[in-house]
Amino acid sequence: MNFHFRCFVPFFVDDLPDLNQENTEDLYHVPDVIQKLNPAYRYPQWFEEDSIYNIYEKDFNKIIAYENKNHKQVFPRIVSAFSIYNKTDGFLSCLKSRNAPVDNLDDIASNLNELIMDIAKNCYGAGSGSNITEDEYKDLEILYAMGHDYSVDFVKTIPVFLDEYIQMRNNFDFEISYKTDFLDKYIKEFYYCKGYYGSKHFYDDKAEYEEICGKQFKGGIKAIDNSSDQEILSHEEVLQRWDKKINILKRFIMSQDLPAYYTFGGWFDPLSPQAQNLEINPKDYIYLKSEVEELEIRKPWLSKGTIESDDDNQQSLDGKERKKFGQLKREKEKWDASIKAAVTIGIFCQKQKKKMTRKEIWDKIYKADPNIHNTTIEKIWKAIPKQYRTTGGRPKKSEEK
Repeated sequence: MNFHFRCFVPFFVDDLPDLNQENTEDLYHVPDVIQKLNPAYRYPQWFEEDSIYNIYEKDFNKIIAYENKNHKQVFPRIVSAFSIYNKTDGFLSCLKSRNAPVDNLDDIASNLNELIMDIAKNCYGAGSGSNITEDEYKDLEILYAMGHDYSVDFVKTIPVFLDEYIQMRNNFDFEISYKTDFLDKYIKEFYYCKGYYGSKHFYDDKAEYEEICGKQFKGGIKAIDNSSDQEILSHEEVLQRWDKKINILKRFIMSQDLPAYYTFGGWFDPLSPQAQNLEINPKDYIYLKSEVEELEIRKPWLSKGTIESDDDNQQSLDGKERKKFGQLKREKEKWDASIKAAVTIGIFCQKQKKKMTRKEIWDKIYKADPNIHNTTIEKIWKAIPKQYRTTGGRPKKSEEK
């Protein structure tokens, strides 16, 4: 077990009775072979100064009495290298002192949002219990979110969130109850949007995320191993759903719009060097129903009785060409919308006689074009000279967007 328990976590206490802390070499401390936990961000100086690392023997009873009375930890604790403190103690770096966040909340919002989303994404439903149901978890806007995708309410809640963490982290049972007693309510407050999963909003976020981070697949051998018989579709079953010809299915495979899988497991990559000289036949692969349904939401014309839209009618192009054409088309649309929005904001700011908040800029852009991507709005916001803008987060997307 030495591999798992070679770290310790310190605790600070601001109301502990005076300790002796005599100047002697005989102070008790965690053995040197046990290293202090290394959270995502370094512990701030105020925390280090108020934490007890070396303890005089005569103070033991005083500290034990304090711990038992307040149900709070004071002595350093040896923990697993996978302890939740390894993640959550990164929150402490947001505080320049015990009771004060940094001057500009906007400066820490992105990092804090990234930390919370990372915890929520990483097998949050496993291990220690959570009050968030499976259906609620699916409707959390975290899977395809970026650190800068935070709301105005998120920024306003930062001081309360950090203060509560400071109060909770010393609890005896924090490693067990950190979800139900602390994180659950904030994760739901920040990211829950009923009906989000599988909605147009969800797939728009997915497309935007994939433009930045690359195509995301549920695929691989695990996708097949973890799928029920009802989840796996043959090419015939897919075409029956659409009442379309097989060449359309082939096009979606080649453009990576629909992952295809080998019958023995594993995703078929149409752009791999090995696939370049192959004659692709959709009959040779199987498909996941959930991914077919996703494609149907993004391509409504696949429904029976409808015809292909002009946007998708690129039969003269091969897979690579269609993919490139689609990318260029989307880039042009985004570019045109960005220029229009930037001009609108430039005129708007010129007429104002005060610093603009992020919310005011967001609202103005949203009214001009509600489909502009978050990354574009962020670039426009940061392009405004600092003397003309103030702090604040971005509004949370509504369910209708």
